[in-house]
Amino acid sequence: MKSKYTSLLRFETIIIIFILVAFSLTWISWGKLIVTGWDLPSLYKKTTKISNTIMFFAKKDSPHLAYVFYIVPLLSLISGIFLFKMRYRTANLILLLASILGIFVSIYMYIYFITSKMFKLSNAGGGIHLLLLVSSIGLTWSFIYCIRKKKNKDIPLEAISETNDLL
Repeated sequence: MKSKYTSLLRFETIIIIFILVAFSLTWISWGKLIVTGWDLPSLYKKTTKISNTIMFFAKKDSPHLAYVFYIVPLLSLISGIFLFKMRYRTANLILLLASILGIFVSIYMYIYFITSKMFKLSNAGGGIHLLLLVSSIGLTWSFIYCIRKKKNKDIPLEAISETNDLL
């Protein structure tokens, strides 16, 4: 019987840790302005309040929209909880979803830097690059894990009992 703590010694745990580290690294580096992934919603909220004040009659953005970025680390932590409870298939499905959203967040940030008048792509910090890399690895790992487990379910029970008889 496996311990719940040894169930955390899996490759998925490394992916979860690196997703959290990616949010702790620099995302925007522009002179003295250094923004991590965790600070990104507060920066967006401040700039949205300023732009909504300037454009009084224009369509207003919601300052709470930036909290969508927190879904990626939240889903990875939920995946870690399922790993701790030894529900590996559910943990990998949630990690698959977190990886897909992590790739979308990274690509959104790259597009933001390319289209921004203030920031350039060279202002992108290491957190965005790490999130894209780890999310790609997590997507590949979870997809392979789900396919591999699905193939193992297709083996008939008679074939398993015949191999046990041979041993």
